[in-house]
Amino acid sequence: MNESLTTQLQHQQTGWEIIDSISAKIKVGMSEQEATDIANKTFQDFGITQMWHPLCIKFDQHTLKPGVKHRPTIETKLKHIAILDIGIVIDGFEVDCGLTIGLNEKTKKLAQASKTTFTKIKEEIEKNPNIAPKKIFERIQHHGNLLGKYTQIAPTAGHALGPFPTPKRNPKIALTEESPTLTKGGWMIEVHLSDGEFGAFYEDFVWIT
Repeated sequence: MNESLTTQLQHQQTGWEIIDSISAKIKVGMSEQEATDIANKTFQDFGITQMWHPLCIKFDQHTLKPGVKHRPTIETKLKHIAILDIGIVIDGFEVDCGLTIGLNEKTKKLAQASKTTFTKIKEEIEKNPNIAPKKIFERIQHHGNLLGKYTQIAPTAGHALGPFPTPKRNPKIALTEESPTLTKGGWMIEVHLSDGEFGAFYEDFVWIT
């Protein structure tokens, strides 16, 4: 394993420590702004001073609109489900991770399905690095169906990382069904699933050899 990849993985682990710290403080009845304040304080505690993308926290019906471009403009109080998506920079490396918190039996199942689907997609990409992006979307939908008849609801499923350290974001490297075969190197793979009432999200790092 090369030194840059080792560093990326170490920083990604820090990202998960941050998001786990934030998620432990998310409570029923909390507003998205209150959760955002908790996240920003957590970033300060970890010494994070640069964002890769705007912090994205969504509760309940807001989870049906995936992506940081659709951040909530009307506050809602948490009742059923929460999505946390952080994109930060540590020592010049992009760190991106996201998860879903389910607060009842139904939404816990949906949240777990997004994580399980990510794990299966990661395994399939690592086993077959030449997998076509369209096939990745098909496999996300396949696993979503098996795990609870969930639907894939986003037009993208991640993005490539540039050379280490990661340069400024390039919108041309988003993973869509029309993308060319995945290039070697680092990718952030995203899973967006929905049961029709709420959405769920999971994102983590994948290395393609």
